[in-house]
Amino acid sequence: MEDLSITSIKSKSKIWLEKMHKLLNTNFDRAFGLDISDKSIEIAELSKLFRFSLENHGGAELPEGVIKDGRIWDEKVLAENIKLLLQNVQPRHVSTNKVILSLPESQVFSHHFVINTPLTGASLRVLVQKEISKIMPINPSKMYWDIKVKGQNIFFMGISKDIAESYVRVCNSIGLDVVAFGVEPLSIARLLMSPEDNNTVIVDIGTHTTDVSVVKGNDELKMTITIPIGGRDMTTAIAQGLNVDEATAEAKKVAVGSGTSDELFFLMEPVVKNISQEVSRVIAYFENTFNEKTYKILLVGGASMTGGVREKISEVIEKPVESIQHFNNFENQGIISPNVPVSLYTSVIGLAMLGASNEFENMNLLRQMPPMHMNSYKKTELFNSGYLSKGTALRIILNSRLTLVIAIALCAGSFMTFGYLWFNYTMNQTYQVKDYKTSKITPKAISGSLNFILNSLNAQNASSSVTSSTTIKKI
Repeated sequence: MEDLSITSIKSKSKIWLEKMHKLLNTNFDRAFGLDISDKSIEIAELSKLFRFSLENHGGAELPEGVIKDGRIWDEKVLAENIKLLLQNVQPRHVSTNKVILSLPESQVFSHHFVINTPLTGASLRVLVQKEISKIMPINPSKMYWDIKVKGQNIFFMGISKDIAESYVRVCNSIGLDVVAFGVEPLSIARLLMSPEDNNTVIVDIGTHTTDVSVVKGNDELKMTITIPIGGRDMTTAIAQGLNVDEATAEAKKVAVGSGTSDELFFLMEPVVKNISQEVSRVIAYFENTFNEKTYKILLVGGASMTGGVREKISEVIEKPVESIQHFNNFENQGIISPNVPVSLYTSVIGLAMLGASNEFENMNLLRQMPPMHMNSYKKTELFNSGYLSKGTALRIILNSRLTLVIAIALCAGSFMTFGYLWFNYTMNQTYQVKDYKTSKITPKAISGSLNFILNSLNAQNASSSVTSSTTIKKI
């Protein structure tokens, strides 16, 4: 019986500690999404009551050379541009300094492999490191990485430590608190897919690369592969065909937009065909490796809007391809103009969805970052940030874990003090709480209770004073 009692106490203590840990790690503020690419930055913040609602949104182009291939070359200029965008975001300022930051796809390493024997804990991590060391161009010890385990299937994702730390440093320098890293395929899936959707291929044609990802539901990333071909290659093909510089070629491509131009598409067609063939190979690899089918193909990214691209990809891979025209799972509230192509802001809205709700799973590479490298800024400087109101800055400071710990300690101390005094009172027979003749609480009884508590407190203070003076005399 005693053993059972001890086991029960240990079990209840463990549950209580887990609840306290969860409470102390609660994010009291929602976070906004910050999407950073080589050419631009974009911000969005969502709220959620019954459905997601857009609170603010803004975007700006970056000066040439600030970021190249996902690597920051000028942290100061990037920080200044982010801060300027935060100060001008519309229709209102962000309500928090907490941010979910996108990672540059060109710098993210991913790999899928199958293990024969199910493993957990340290044994699994050792196996993952050995496996990754064989195929990655960088030592896993120099990366922040995370894994997702599905049976015997392991999905690995990592990024170089110096790359991740540089993005956190930039955010910290302007008072932003990075609470999570997000990866673009999952951000897009949150926005475009529902939990019931089966294996869907997301083809994201960016400036330099095309990312092909297979996602189940809206938060299970099964595989992602980066193809080193993108919109810049289409522009180069046009420039060479027309014998013009790339700036002129890009302007012509943008002018055509989603319309059609036989001349331009004829020049771009070899590049689009190359992308299509690579996408087809990725789909075949996934279906053969996982022994699962893919059911839908979604086309996103700025370069995907060029006329003829979707049709050509569908023709080559011999499957229907969908391009996204509008979203139904959040309220725009007229903040983003209907004239802005939706493919341009899928990622940042997906990041903001993660920041507004805890209903999504996320592979968070940030959890491995040592405290010395993350969120090192003075909270008092938030008052002069320029993008937060004074009231918001004060709320952020008060919503810290230290404040929560102090509040819990004060409540616990007050409760223990009251319990101690009440116990002494009930054991003392000097005053009667009840008039037993009428079985009612009388004014005299209440007065006696209060006098007793006050006398107890005075006695405690007097005792403390005597003890202190005695100690001083001994010294």
